[in-house]
Amino acid sequence: MAELTDPNIPAANKSNIVTPGFTPEEAQTIDQRLRETQEAGLLPYVFEVTDIQPAAGNMAGATVTAEGGFRDRSAPEPIVLSEQGGRWLITHDTAVTALGHFWHNANRPFVPIVPPLK
Repeated sequence: MAELTDPNIPAANKSNIVTPGFTPEEAQTIDQRLRETQEAGLLPYVFEVTDIQPAAGNMAGATVTAEGGFRDRSAPEPIVLSEQGGRWLITHDTAVTALGHFWHNANRPFVPIVPPLK
């Protein structure tokens, strides 16, 4: 997950992380959003992966939450992994969905719990 959200790794080069890899259009959008997120000071995200469960066909599922500069944890997200060549890869649909949810959280305005002093 950290490599998936690393803006220093072009999305077009993440086929060793995501299966199948991103289309050129997806890669361009992902790179742009990751740059914007980094420029906003919201990266890196810190991930917590729980509830890892094996599944048939060299697959597994897990739950991931992310926390970043947005000062809030994302809602728990299911992820699907595929074992290929001795390495666990994030499925394409999982990666696209998770990135969308992380960006949604990051772009939420930060509302302080305690009102500011007057």
